[in-house]
Amino acid sequence: MPFQSAKRMVQRCSAPLRRWLCWLTGGSWKRVVAAVALLAALAGTGAFVLVSLGLVSISASSGHWKATGWMLHYAMRRAVSTQSMGIEVPPLDDPALLLKGAGHYHTGCLACHGGPGEERSLIVQQITPEPPYLPPRIEHWAPQELFWIVKNG
Repeated sequence: MPFQSAKRMVQRCSAPLRRWLCWLTGGSWKRVVAAVALLAALAGTGAFVLVSLGLVSISASSGHWKATGWMLHYAMRRAVSTQSMGIEVPPLDDPALLLKGAGHYHTGCLACHGGPGEERSLIVQQITPEPPYLPPRIEHWAPQELFWIVKNG
């Protein structure tokens, strides 16, 4: 009997795409899982083919596709958020620690990311992807996230 009801449902659907959608949604959850798995496999295969054919540019002068740039930025935000969990921010009123952090930033970060009153060089501004100018972005990060970023880059 289930076959007959599915057959009637498909007959009511006229266009091929609509027929496939009717079949997909009119059946068991296993069909939905199978369709999602198939689509994921096709997307993965497509991505692998693009990379294998050399169509994904890795040039440092061409930048990223918008979707790639968005995904990398999203991954960075999520990674910092996750990796900074459980970090206990050191006492920021300790002058020795402030000096240590400022020295670390000055030697490891300032050249590319700039600082208050310190612009980045023209050479750094041409790097792809361009390192973000950090001073105006500081307010968007929690203290433990900033600690993790400065410590780990």
